[in-house]
Amino acid sequence: MLGMLRYRERAPLLCNRWLLVAAAVSLCLQLLLIYTPVGAFFGVVPLGLFPWIILMVGLAVGYVAAICISDFVVRRLGPI
Repeated sequence: MLGMLRYRERAPLLCNRWLLVAAAVSLCLQLLLIYTPVGAFFGVVPLGLFPWIILMVGLAVGYVAAICISDFVVRRLGPI
C-alpha cells in the first residue's frame, strides 16, 4: 500500500527515515523470533524454498495488479 501511494505521488520511497527504522526493527525482531531458539518456545519454524517462491510470485502479481488498477482508476476518474 505504501509503495502504491508513493508511486502515485511520485515521492521517493526512502524519504521517511522513521518509517525505514520501524520497518528495519520489525524485520529484525521477526528474524530473531524465527531463527533463534526463542522460536521453539512459540512453536514457529522457518519457511522452506518453495513457500518463499510462492510468496514472491504472489507479491509480484499483486503489485503489478495494484499498479494496473490504480492507472485504470486514474484514467477513468481523473487524479485525486
